[in-house]
Amino acid sequence: FAAMALFSTVGFMLLTSCTDPGILPRARLQLMVDGLEEQVAAVVGVNLPEIEIDPHGHPMRPELPEDLRARGYKWCDTCQVVRPPRATHCRFCDNCVLTFDHHCPFLGNCVGKRNYAYFNAFLMSTLCLIVSVFAGAAIWFSGTEGQSVLKRTWVVVMLGIVGFAIAVLVIGVIVLFIFHLVLSCMGRTTKEALTGRRSATTTPGSPAARSSHSICSLPPPSLVRARDRVTKPCIT
Repeated sequence: FAAMALFSTVGFMLLTSCTDPGILPRARLQLMVDGLEEQVAAVVGVNLPEIEIDPHGHPMRPELPEDLRARGYKWCDTCQVVRPPRATHCRFCDNCVLTFDHHCPFLGNCVGKRNYAYFNAFLMSTLCLIVSVFAGAAIWFSGTEGQSVLKRTWVVVMLGIVGFAIAVLVIGVIVLFIFHLVLSCMGRTTKEALTGRRSATTTPGSPAARSSHSICSLPPPSLVRARDRVTKPCIT
């Protein structure tokens, strides 16, 4: 069981770290790759205003309709794209991320629409790994009753030092897992919970339905098309 928990923890950690969290391509890239602008509109769910270019070759800020502004659509000055509700520009990754939850410095990646389920699975597998390690340590320690007092005392001291550090880690992981489980049931993100803002596009339904949608739903197609050829002139 410990080996399975270890492999699943490493696997979900790599999936969370290496998966595109839901990066919204910048306007320049959308104009240079055929079909990318239409794919972005399909993922966002609305027909966004067409990107126009000024005489200097820079994307122009469009005039957003009132209904889109009321629903939370905003213009990102850095990426020069219309940002949908619940999307945020990450200052660490320097990209707009769909359904942005938070930037995880330990994994070196944002947690967003496409890898949030992997992140929750990583927390769950980490808890299982911790439980299996504690259970194995308890079983091993119970087998040292026949040893000398000095040797047994040394083992207790070492276990106490290591156990304290692990206990702090365990408490942190448990609190983090419960926090994200509650957020999944509420249909909210970490940023929305910390800032107190509520989105008009929060997942509807019961807590079980919202949790299932956040954790069990398949990620949408990635908008990062790194293997596509640039078919139009580069916009500087």
